[in-house]
Amino acid sequence: MVDIEWYINTDKGKVLGNQQVCGSIQHFVKEVFIGLSDKEKAMKELLERIAVQYNIELRIYDVRQRGHSYRAFYKRIHETPMVIVGKERLTGEVTEEQLTKVIRDQMNG
Repeated sequence: MVDIEWYINTDKGKVLGNQQVCGSIQHFVKEVFIGLSDKEKAMKELLERIAVQYNIELRIYDVRQRGHSYRAFYKRIHETPMVIVGKERLTGEVTEEQLTKVIRDQMNG
C-alpha cells in the first residue's frame, strides 16, 4: 500500500496530533496547524489534493514533537521538509508532477 508521509519542522508554531486523509474522507485527530509558512500551507494543500485524488493516506509529522521526532530518527530523516511516498524520498521543493510520477511508479511496480 502506498501512503504519503510529510515531515516538517515548524519553527513558528506547533502541529498537534496528526492528520490522515484517505480518499475523499479526511480524518482529523487532535490537530491544530498553526504557524505554517505560505510554502508549507501550499505543500499541505497539494499533498491533501493528491491523497484524495489517488485515494491514499497522508500523514503529517512535526519533528519538533517528541513522538514525531522519534519516528523521524527511526526513518533517518535528517532534513526537512521531506515527503516520503512509499519507499521514495523527496526533499526540497516538491512539485505535483514529481508526486504523481512517484505515486504511479509505486502503484504500478
